Amino acid sequence: MRQKTKDELRLERRAYARPVDGGGLVLASLWPMHNSNLGILGRTADAFDATYAVPTSTPGWQIERRLMIGVDNLRLLRVPEPLAWLAADAPRPVIAVELADGALPVSALPALTEATIVLGNERGGVPQEALDLADVVVEIPQAGVGNCLNVSIAGAIVLAHVFGATGAVPGTVPLREVA
Repeated sequence: MRQKTKDELRLERRAYARPVDGGGLVLASLWPMHNSNLGILGRTADAFDATYAVPTSTPGWQIERRLMIGVDNLRLLRVPEPLAWLAADAPRPVIAVELADGALPVSALPALTEATIVLGNERGGVPQEALDLADVVVEIPQAGVGNCLNVSIAGAIVLAHVFGATGAVPGTVPLREVA
């Protein structure tokens, strides 16, 4: 067994066509607290071929500066009104990640090829108004006494789960036919 080269990985992953109509997976960090998380979340979205949604209030230079290394093909979506976007335009289902009453464990999610994964921030979490707009709220079970994970870590855990919850590898979860 040997490690694959970057060129081999790129060639292999090009076969996993993402939808061209704006669907697919969206990682939405709509209430960022630390700009340092922007680059990590962007690279995470890129690794799973997801669109990365950020509020328009985040300066573009902050995002570009933090994404300069390690991003091959990131789709960036600037969202002017996060709550209105979640209510009307976000790909469904909208999955909020929050420690909340009635939240399902992330392991309850099936493998998904289309969804919006909504992340809050380490201090305030996902705002209640956004939780009310979510189709489902999931939490990442934790055994320790801390009450949150770094938002970048949480985003990676949930994306990895919905991308391959059934043990699938990239490209084996069926994508919609593109004409």
